[in-house]
Amino acid sequence: MSVTRLSSSDPGGARRKPQRLSESGQDSGAMSQQFLYRALVSAKWLSETIKSPQAGQAVKILDASWYLPKMKRDPRLEFEECHIPGAAFFDIDVCSDRTSPYDHMLPSADDFAEYVGKLGVGNDSHVIVYDASDQGLFSAPRVWWMFRVFGHHAVSLLDGGLKNWQREGYPLSSGKNRAVPVEFHASLDKSLVKTHEDIEENIESHRFQLVDARPSGRFRGTEAEPREGVLEEAEFYNIGPLIRIIKDRLEEKNYTVTQVPPKHVYRVLQCQEEELTQMVSTMSDGWRFEQLVNIGSSYNYGNEDQTEFLCVVSKELYNSPNGLSSEPSRKAKLLQARGLRM
Repeated sequence: MSVTRLSSSDPGGARRKPQRLSESGQDSGAMSQQFLYRALVSAKWLSETIKSPQAGQAVKILDASWYLPKMKRDPRLEFEECHIPGAAFFDIDVCSDRTSPYDHMLPSADDFAEYVGKLGVGNDSHVIVYDASDQGLFSAPRVWWMFRVFGHHAVSLLDGGLKNWQREGYPLSSGKNRAVPVEFHASLDKSLVKTHEDIEENIESHRFQLVDARPSGRFRGTEAEPREGVLEEAEFYNIGPLIRIIKDRLEEKNYTVTQVPPKHVYRVLQCQEEELTQMVSTMSDGWRFEQLVNIGSSYNYGNEDQTEFLCVVSKELYNSPNGLSSEPSRKAKLLQARGLRM
């Protein structure tokens, strides 16, 4: 099944040539072909598309701004004061499982379909998502992912968000958006969601790479989680002894000798620029540096002093015939490392 690449003369384009789904046995009609869309589109591309819409392809723009409580910003009020023309406001707090005790759990497919349908989003819409954060992108990728989870792949992020849109001098609107409701059909793609049990099982199986996208301080446990009702309680917890207890129990799975060939294992670590030298110089126990990736896109996401990186490291991991590692488990090592930082 071939896919035609975008020409080099269309750097801001959002859509690739159609990819037929005949091999999957789909009926002809709206679901008989699928388009592959860029994850990011430029402000220039969106401006031109608003002026000259493509025939048969409705573009729907969503402002998905959301902020941490400590930021003391009201995204809905800000939307009414300033947004991209034609945009509707996507409320991440509302479009979630309101019955769950946890924040921002996915809604059901039916609830998601009903919510986005009221925003004027149909299954034939190309959805463009942005937010008004100072970084250029903050909460919008969450909504981009939600559409894909519920089977809608015609979705892209606006590179640089509202901040870059304003910087490049494109027009703005104000007031509430009165969207015309349409019908939207959603279906949950379970392959894009991991459960608590999946994460626990992966600690030993290493079937996929888990990446923690929080800032490094929250990853290490040196900074409190910035959520209301949690900060004061968190100040009383001392997780160091708990880590040592868990570490001791995990180390009961002692070393085993194996003749099984080693498996190459990779880890992705998040770090700030000032931490790079120390990280690379202190790597030991068989781990070696592979690659450094500067997090961001073609848009400059803010203060250079706050630049963060993904550091890829690897090692050869020897496994025993019964699946146990010939070294302490990765979970034990992680807890050991975290314990040393406290």
